[in-house]
Amino acid sequence: TASVQQFDATLGTLTDIVIELTGVVEGSANGESLDASASTVTLVLGADVELTRPDGSVIAVALPQVSETVNLAAFDAGIDFMGASGVSLAGLTNTATDGDTLTSAADFALFTGTGTVLLGIEALANSNATGAGNLITQFLTSAGASISVTYNFEEAAVTPGTGGTEVPEPMTMLLLGAGLLGGAQKRRKNKLNA
Repeated sequence: TASVQQFDATLGTLTDIVIELTGVVEGSANGESLDASASTVTLVLGADVELTRPDGSVIAVALPQVSETVNLAAFDAGIDFMGASGVSLAGLTNTATDGDTLTSAADFALFTGTGTVLLGIEALANSNATGAGNLITQFLTSAGASISVTYNFEEAAVTPGTGGTEVPEPMTMLLLGAGLLGGAQKRRKNKLNA
């Protein structure tokens, strides 16, 4: 699970919640062709990374994968993932992102409060190979995820005298500007008369 700080409703009213899931896959892939002739083999290291609400409904699915295509010679009589008929690929890694913008009242209620909301993260390996008809493969797959949550909201109006910063209305700003302009003109007249 991932623990996400809830939105503090005293700041204002939510307009939407933007969630981005970044899934990462890393590991290694080995292949050995047992065919009597040369073949081209593609090894794909991948994962399905899923982010869910506490009720299990899906928010986003990221599908990171990395693939390598190799040319393998006819079987060299040794199943060792080396030599002309075998391959060992280490340090494979890649990322993928997916996300959603939440606007429902149910999501706003889930993500609003003074605590945290726990989102589920599940990562399943999804690695495969294509090519030679008689192929032995091994995959070592690790997957992980990170999430970003952005709360977009309209600021709450501040009541005078509550200690907050008041934002003047446009008309107030216009009157304030007119008052300053009038004061400047009066000062100029006084200078001319002196």
